[in-house]
Amino acid sequence: MCGIVGYIGSSNARNIIIEGLKKLEYRGYDSAGITLYNLSSNLFNIYKDIGRVSTLSKTTHNILSNIGIGHTRWATHGKVNAVNAHPHQSSSGRFIIVHNGVIENFKQLKNQYLKNHIFISETDTEVIAHLIDSFSTIMDVEKSIVSTLNLLQGSYALLSIDNKDPNTIYAAKNKPPLIIGKDEEGVTITSDILALAGYAKTYHVLADKTFVVSKKDSVKLYDYDLNELQVQFDEFNFDIKSSEKGIFEHFMLKEIHEQPTVIRRIMKKYIHDSSININQSLLNDLKKSSRIYILAAGTSMHAGIVGKKIIEDLIKKPVEAHIASEFAYNTPLIDPNAFFILISQSGEIADLRTCLTKLKNKIIKH
Repeated sequence: MCGIVGYIGSSNARNIIIEGLKKLEYRGYDSAGITLYNLSSNLFNIYKDIGRVSTLSKTTHNILSNIGIGHTRWATHGKVNAVNAHPHQSSSGRFIIVHNGVIENFKQLKNQYLKNHIFISETDTEVIAHLIDSFSTIMDVEKSIVSTLNLLQGSYALLSIDNKDPNTIYAAKNKPPLIIGKDEEGVTITSDILALAGYAKTYHVLADKTFVVSKKDSVKLYDYDLNELQVQFDEFNFDIKSSEKGIFEHFMLKEIHEQPTVIRRIMKKYIHDSSININQSLLNDLKKSSRIYILAAGTSMHAGIVGKKIIEDLIKKPVEAHIASEFAYNTPLIDPNAFFILISQSGEIADLRTCLTKLKNKIIKH
């Protein structure tokens, strides 16, 4: 659940990244960091520490920059300290990187490719930066990055900056979300669409194993063989106020207070004259299906249990509700005519994603 925000353009990158990270504070984190290209010194500076994004606001308040990347971290590899906080640098300091996810084979990569490298942190992320740097001695930057990506096993959404080129942000994604937003001022890349509010007129959700080369006025997408891909940007239409804490001290308190309003809105939309009204084509699909499964994670399982009862009453067929983590790793035999409803409380739960990937593979094979 780490948060990522990067920006390149003609606006002040510092302000956009800090405000974007604040919008992602609802996800929780233990440390925060940012790297900015200081237009006064013409250098990339890194600021990171344990604690809140507000600390970054204070330490970077006088910096004017047109490019940067920022990060909020939940510790997975190594202690909660400033050294393990992102961004991380390569051995030469040339490449700077932020990363959301887990690199499962980082120890093997260290042993195979980076035996003589000195590592500063305990993280898996630093290995990515070192690999890119190592490959850059024998190939260009883009090939260095995709060569590294092709070695990685696990999950990652990452942004990278090259100290020698303060006009480009590189990005890549496999499993965790990464979204590109654009307006006439520049390009914002983030792990959560909330951070685009106010800074994007159009957006594109990256597919898995996509490599991005972004300038302030252009975005190019490639596969991992550096074949260019078509990119379609959609209109960004989002209520900015819904992404802010408003009068509340933190997002959890806001969500608690919003519950009565949310329930009333749902009831108004779906309940008329004491009867539940659901799209008829959806009901027909449910009735034609051989089995109905609801898969949910965390608190969304409560919604799944309520949904089970409602659907059974509507179509008079049994519905099964499963915890995603159990279904993902003990998947039953799947009938290709089954109907699945997946519910996530945050939009990027790893167990639900595993379920979805497995289901697609099984159903396609049928």
